[in-house]
Amino acid sequence: MVRKALAALCLWVVLVALLGLAFWGYDYAANHAPALATAGALGATAVGAAVMIVRELPLYRRGVPAPGTVVSVSSRTSRGSMGVANTSHTATVRFRTPDGVQRTALCSCKRETKPGEPCVVYYDPTEPSRAGTRASLGALVGLAAFCAVTMAAALWCLVVFDRL
Repeated sequence: MVRKALAALCLWVVLVALLGLAFWGYDYAANHAPALATAGALGATAVGAAVMIVRELPLYRRGVPAPGTVVSVSSRTSRGSMGVANTSHTATVRFRTPDGVQRTALCSCKRETKPGEPCVVYYDPTEPSRAGTRASLGALVGLAAFCAVTMAAALWCLVVFDRL
């Protein structure tokens, strides 16, 4: 999975570089390679998030809703290259399928989520380990929208201001 993601990222960066060559020529692309690579990486992230949304959307459309309970919430903070902290929240939810089997799943959640809260879990009846909440889908949509807008702004700066 990671290899495919890295291969897709590299392919996307190369595609953006080739578009830079095609539209602006070699000198422009060579002088603006870091900006083009940044725009390419943001675009690849947006495309990756969009692909994940397309893969996960059927779960929320055709998945079976089941009442669940948040068992625990964990937070992970990481720092980017610019020193900006990014915190992600993951909830462990427990739900019971109609046949009485109790299942557990990991889902993205909001910061305010507390253990013991009720939630609705959507799961695939053919593969009950595949489950999620609406908050998981919202996180993917937010990531895709942020990366797409940031990439568009970076490319706009390249075109209009001839710099980033």
